[in-house]
Amino acid sequence: MSKGEQRLDISHIHDVINGYTRSLRIALNKQAINNQIYTLENGATA
Repeated sequence: MSKGEQRLDISHIHDVINGYTRSLRIALNKQAINNQIYTLENGATA
């Protein structure tokens, strides 16, 4: 039983890491888009 539980824990940790990586990637993409919009707005006003 303990081997099965350990395997479950490992896969759960893997899912958590995947979810964290996905949300981090989304956050970085949003930041990159915000930077581009900021640059465009400043370029337009300059």
